[in-house]
Amino acid sequence: MRSEKAVGFCSQDRRPRVQGVNMALLSAETGRWDIFLKSHLDIMNDRFDRLSDGSYAWKSRHTYIKELEELNINVYDLIMGITFRLDNPVKNHYYGSVGRLGRAVSEAEDREKFMSQMLAMIEDEKLDDYNRVISYFLFMSCNNYINDKNLQKLNSDKLKISVAKLPVYIYEKIKNDKA
Repeated sequence: MRSEKAVGFCSQDRRPRVQGVNMALLSAETGRWDIFLKSHLDIMNDRFDRLSDGSYAWKSRHTYIKELEELNINVYDLIMGITFRLDNPVKNHYYGSVGRLGRAVSEAEDREKFMSQMLAMIEDEKLDDYNRVISYFLFMSCNNYINDKNLQKLNSDKLKISVAKLPVYIYEKIKNDKA
C-alpha cells in the first residue's frame, strides 16, 4: 500500500486520503505504530499529492486530532515537535504544515495550553527568531479556526502584547502586516 501512492486528480478526489486512512487502520490492526503515526500525521497535515488543489476543498478535510487524543498519545508534545525547526533532526523527522497544525490545535482538547505556549515562545528571547516567527504563524492559524469571535479578539489582543516583545526588525514587519 505504501509503494503505490494514490494521486488525486483534483481537490475533490478523495483517493489519496482514503488510502492514508486505510494505511493507518491496517497498521494499527497489525501493531505497526510507526506507520500508523506517520499515516495519521499525513492525514492531519493533508500531505497528499494532487494534480490540482483548490482551497475551497480544504474545509472538508478533517484533522482527526481527537482520535490521537483518545489513544492517549501526547498530542501536545507531538504537535510542538513537528511544528518547530531544529538544527540536527533525525533523518526521518516529520515536519508539519503550520496551517494544518493550526487547525488541529484549534480542535485540540488542550488548545489553551498550546496557545499559551505559543505566546511564551514568541516572547522568548533565548529562542531563535525563526521558531519565534513560526510560533506567531501557528498562533494566527489556530486563532483563525476558532469559531468564537470574542475569543478570537481576546487572543488577538494577547498576540499583540507578545509580538511587541519580538526584535524590532521582526516586530515592525508584523505590526504593519497582521497583528
